[in-house]
Amino acid sequence: MLTTKGAKSGKPRNVPLAGYPDGENIILVASSLGNTHNPGWYYNLKANPEVQLNIDGQSSNYVARVVDKSVREGYWQLALSYYPGYIEYEKHCGGREIPIVVLEPVT
Repeated sequence: MLTTKGAKSGKPRNVPLAGYPDGENIILVASSLGNTHNPGWYYNLKANPEVQLNIDGQSSNYVARVVDKSVREGYWQLALSYYPGYIEYEKHCGGREIPIVVLEPVT
């Protein structure tokens, strides 16, 4: 469960998401199930990158960042190794590049 602050309201927003481990980091794919727009949680992360993630009853704080093109492909392949269905989402998203977000633990 990802908890963000609303981009406009600043209120807590909870959203269940699949996340993929990359060492201590967690990778999120803003696919919006192949819709032509990014999901709301993506805009919340961009406006307020400090988030909380609850995994198996354990809450931890993270900072989110959208990956740039220079490293996106590696993260995309990692996500596909967990869920190949992202290829279908990509076909139906109207040409938008599906953003990939890395959550890095706050130390």
